[in-house]
Amino acid sequence: MKPPFLLFFILLTGLHFHATAQQFKTPVAYHSYILNEQQKVINTIINFSNQFNSKDSVLLANYDKTKAILKKSWENIQKLPPYNGDSELKDAALPLFEMYFNAMDVEYREIVDLFIKKDFGKKTQERVNFLLNSINEREKILDARLIVAQANFAKKYNLDIQNNQLQQKVNSIGK
Repeated sequence: MKPPFLLFFILLTGLHFHATAQQFKTPVAYHSYILNEQQKVINTIINFSNQFNSKDSVLLANYDKTKAILKKSWENIQKLPPYNGDSELKDAALPLFEMYFNAMDVEYREIVDLFIKKDFGKKTQERVNFLLNSINEREKILDARLIVAQANFAKKYNLDIQNNQLQQKVNSIGK
């Protein structure tokens, strides 16, 4: 009979391995995992953006919650193993998820602070527009890289990739 500590250690090691080294049986499952994480992030950012008319305490609580979700998604992509030794898709997704988190940590934090100050003058509006444009420009570049990696992944594994309607919705905001 094995000592209880050894059984506990084996169980704990197995759970840790399962949590950090998720395996995907098909390229569709792998691609869908990344896409689902991205859609979760985009929906979270859209929902957060709708909170700017809330009380300051609600806005701040939603900021913290949103930032935590973005950080977790970024970490999930970091832990993602390459698919059958192919890391191009992960390597293209990772900087985008990092950008989402960093934008929330820096630019969106500044926007939240500006809204809390209740100074909605021309300089504040210009600053908010500058910050949002900065985020959008970085996202366009990183999203374009991800689209190329998705196309390469789809071609390599004979997948049919559909247009991301949620991303199209985000791109049309403010136009």
